[in-house]
Amino acid sequence: MDQLANQVKSAKHSSQLFSLIRGQRAQEKGISSFDVDMVNTFLSIFLAKGKLSLACKLFEIFTDMRVDPVSYTYNSITSSFVQKCYINEAWGVLNEMDEKVCPADIAATYNLIIQGLGKMGRADIASSILDKLIKQGVFLNIVMFNTLINAPGKAGRINEASKLFE
Repeated sequence: MDQLANQVKSAKHSSQLFSLIRGQRAQEKGISSFDVDMVNTFLSIFLAKGKLSLACKLFEIFTDMRVDPVSYTYNSITSSFVQKCYINEAWGVLNEMDEKVCPADIAATYNLIIQGLGKMGRADIASSILDKLIKQGVFLNIVMFNTLINAPGKAGRINEASKLFE
């Protein structure tokens, strides 16, 4: 798998690399051979190698083929966007996930975004995410509270962090 990731030089040929024809040669099940586990494996490899644009193209190709992403798929993409400080893109993935996945699975993804915002010193946006979560009735676990305290703390906004205890 690492060799495959290293061989890919650009995203412009990725649709040829991941076509139905190639999948049929590897396995005779046709389109059913493309399952979400295979997508997640390739995504993990490309994201680990820092090939975010290729991973995004892969995500697009497989969703076009009606392979439904799961929480792990969304979290992988979101985490990579946050690490690169692409918060708008991460927010877009989160909104899509919000529509398609069980809300209980989304808390970990919100946590990833809040951690990234904390590292960027954007406690103001983290606070708006908290407001959204509370309005939606999402259960905030201890990890989420720790992250919500840490984000404004890193930004020097101790008063905002203390409001969580009210």
